[in-house]
Order: sequence, then C-alpha cells, then structure tokens
Amino acid sequence: MTYKAVILGCGPRAASHLDAYKENLPEIELAAACDADETRRLDYGKKYAIPRLYVDFETMLKTEKPDILHVVTPPAFREQALELAGKYGVKGVLMEKPLALTVTQAERVRAVAEKYHLKVAINMQRRYFDHCRALREVIRSNQLGTIEFVRCIMRGNILSMGPHAIDLTLFLLDNPPLQKIWATGYAMNGHEYGHPAPAHILGRINFAPNLTVYLEDADDAVGVFGETGGYWQHLELDIWGGRGRAWWNLRQLGRIFKSPAMLMKTYRELEKLKKEQRAKLLKRFSELKTEQDEVGKQLRAGGDIAILTPRYTELANALDEVKRELESIGEIYSTDNLAEACGSIEAVWEELFPVERYKLAHLLIDRITLYKDRIIMDIKHHGLKSLIRDLKSEPEFTATVPEGKGTIQLTIPMLVKRWNGRKIILAPGETETVEPEKDESNAMAKKLAQAYRFMGMIEAGKYSTRTRLAEDLNLDQSMVVKTLNLLNLSPKIQKMIVENKMPDGMTLERLYGNIPFEWEEQEQMFLPQLIQ
Repeated sequence: MTYKAVILGCGPRAASHLDAYKENLPEIELAAACDADETRRLDYGKKYAIPRLYVDFETMLKTEKPDILHVVTPPAFREQALELAGKYGVKGVLMEKPLALTVTQAERVRAVAEKYHLKVAINMQRRYFDHCRALREVIRSNQLGTIEFVRCIMRGNILSMGPHAIDLTLFLLDNPPLQKIWATGYAMNGHEYGHPAPAHILGRINFAPNLTVYLEDADDAVGVFGETGGYWQHLELDIWGGRGRAWWNLRQLGRIFKSPAMLMKTYRELEKLKKEQRAKLLKRFSELKTEQDEVGKQLRAGGDIAILTPRYTELANALDEVKRELESIGEIYSTDNLAEACGSIEAVWEELFPVERYKLAHLLIDRITLYKDRIIMDIKHHGLKSLIRDLKSEPEFTATVPEGKGTIQLTIPMLVKRWNGRKIILAPGETETVEPEKDESNAMAKKLAQAYRFMGMIEAGKYSTRTRLAEDLNLDQSMVVKTLNLLNLSPKIQKMIVENKMPDGMTLERLYGNIPFEWEEQEQMFLPQLIQ
C-alpha cells in the first residue's frame, strides 16, 4: 500500500523531513509542499523534485487529499493546521516540536486530534539513536542498579531542547509513574524564532517509587565533566544508580562508572567493536589508496585528464573521510590499562563537582557511628576487591569485612580536643602538637590588617565606595563589607587579636555575624570573664 504525503512549511527544518524521502521510502509518495514564501517554496520544489507546490494550505489539502501531513511551522499555527487536516481526511500528522507554546494551547491541539481521530506524532528522533538505545539496555539490564537520581542539563531555549530532553529521559527510564513536578524560571528568550519561553529554568520531577530528575536549562548551565559539543547541541544526562553511574551527551554515551568487574566486561565488548570498526576502515583505506595510486599512474602515462582527474580528487576526498573516521574512534586502551585505572578513584574524584562527590559518597557510605575515641564507618564495596586490599593495608585504622553484609567496616581512632568552645577532631597521624588556634588567630589578624588596608584605600580617595573596591579587586562584595566591619571592634578586642590572645569562643565566623555596635556590648559578648 502506498501513502500520499504533503508538507506544510519549507523553512530550514523542513530539509530534515524531505531528506528522509531520499532514503528509499517506496511506501510513501511525496506529492506536494506548501509555503507562503515564494523563494523557499520554489527552491525546495527544485531541490527535492516535489511534483506540486502550493501557496494556500487548505487548497493543497483539498486538491491532494493526502494520507500523511508534515507540519513544519512555528508552534502558533498547530491548532489551525490540525483542524484543516482533520476536515480533509488526513490520517496521520508528523509535527515538529514544540507541540504548543502554552498548556492551554496544547490541550486544544489534543482536543482537535481526538475530534478527527488523527494520529499525531511529535518529531522526537533522539530515542532512535544507537547510543541512546544502548544506554537504555544498560539501565534495563540493571548494570547501574536501581536508578535513583538523574540530572538533565541543557543550554538554549527550553522549547527547543526541552521536549527532546524530557522525551529521552522518559524513554531511558521506561516511563516511570509521575508523582509531582516543581519548577521555577526567569527572564525570556526565543522571541526571534517563535519559541518565547523562560531563559533560565530549574525543575525537579519526582517519579515513583524513589526517583528524582533535576532539570536545568540556561545559557550558563554547568555541565558534567568531559562535556563536548556546540551551544545548540548541548544536552546531557547524568544518571545515578545504586551500583553505578552513566553520563550521556548528544554525540555519545560518554561514561559508565561501575564496579571494575562490570566495567571490564562492558569495555571488552566496546574494545572488540572498535577493533572491528578500525579494521574495516583500514581495509577501506587500503582499497581507496590502491585505486588512487593506479589513477595517478594513468595520469602520468598520459591518460584522459577529463575522466581521471575528477576520479583522483574523488578518491582523495574519500581517503580524507576515512582518516577522520579513524581519528574519531580514538585510542583503544588495553584492558590492563583499564584495570590499573580502576584501582584508584582519585583521578575521577578530582574532576567531580561537589554535588557529585556528595552523591558518590552517599552511594558508597552505608553508616557512620561516632564514639568518644573512635569512628566506625561502614562502606559498601560492591565487590571492589582492590578497595578492600588498599584499606586493609592502611596502618592508621582497622578494616574488616563482616560476612554477608557487602560492606567494609573501618574503625578509625580519633582524639577530641576542645578549643575556643569548639571540639576539634584529630585524624590518624595528627597529634596534640597541632595548633589550630594559631591558624585561626593568624586569619583574624590578617583580616583585621586587610580591613585597615581597605579603609586606607577608601579614605585616600582611590575608591569612592565599597562596591567599587570589591569590583576592582575582584572580591565578593559581601566579604568586603564583613571585613570592613572588623574596624568597628573595640580597641581592646583588636589588641587581643593582634597579640594572639583571643578569648575562648572568638572566631572569624562569629566576628562576621551580628556584632553589637557599642564597644561595651562587644566586650560583654567576648570578654565577660575579664569584665567580671
């Protein structure tokens, strides 16, 4: 059976739809296209050999009576397009995202589709990418364990990349039951191409039973380490499970962090595929080079230049393309290299953002119990034999592996020392000769000296305001204010700071707080024993 298709809209996005018809779709006949812009309409008609072109959309539907309609227009026209499609018997509509600009408009579009029993598909092609399907299989096979946390990161307009991000997330997670959504945003962009939407979005989506997706969209959104790609191709997913973590971007499945045994198994398969791909490319390169050398010989022997020269150039371009493909495969590391890398998490740890370090620690640490003279920490090892071996070799603490619990139990001796009203915990290897109070006193003395330096600059007329000073010195304005406030301390307190004779309980943190303006009240706060 053959279906007749037409397309509404001949803008840049339409090329992706029309290119599909070059890929041998014998069951679909592209019969006509419609666009009000004459130049675009004629250009596309010529380039894609479209039999008939129309200015008026309704005339095209009435004349052609198509089975399939491509809607490749800005989202504001979707409702009217579907209404006319239903009126003239269209069976299926392939529509560009976004479906609509508002929830109300989306509901009206759905109502029109239901009214005419139209099958409507939104163009969400990313779920068909090979590396997206590979990642879903990793998740489905429980290699990462139960998925608990996903961070979805975008740059650009939320209506441009957002539909792809949400669709791909739902695809990878197998459409889990939705519980609740929270989001906030500010500013606007996208007016220039018909997608007005908040320019900065932060959202949280909760799925059952215990899965959270954080969604971030902004020009300056912070990606995950290793990110690559251009501005308009910025979409990343950072997926955390109970047994491992995966990172994905538009071009590749970037990383999968799992236990070494699981990682080695995955890597061996990847290594095998890469070697096969490289072997095919090298064979292709050799064939092209042999043919190019033969054409070169014929040229040098006086062969037909009109025929041989274009072929020589064609072969040279093909060789360059094969070279680029070989370079894109990258270096293939041996499994020995990988095993060595798995022996330590330190290199990966240094590249993680603080929130990622917290999440990783949360996944590894099962429980921490604090006693007067020791800390007992239960760490989930997930079969990490190298971790057990390394921890057992540490002389400062005791590491045991309780049978059947899947954890390493560390007993860490500690010394609790009071200083300035606070408890200081000394780790293994540290002794009571450590003098943290000297560090604190030096910090306070330096900050007090810095305060006098700042005030000297302002009084000398170098800076008219604290704001100007902060901007010029590239300092946080609030920290400059806190530092200058130290000048309001009483002379007695300032003298004690300089002489390293601060009373218990005086810290920079407290001095940065709400200190009374009156000197007597300050001294009552910090020097009550001296006043008495």
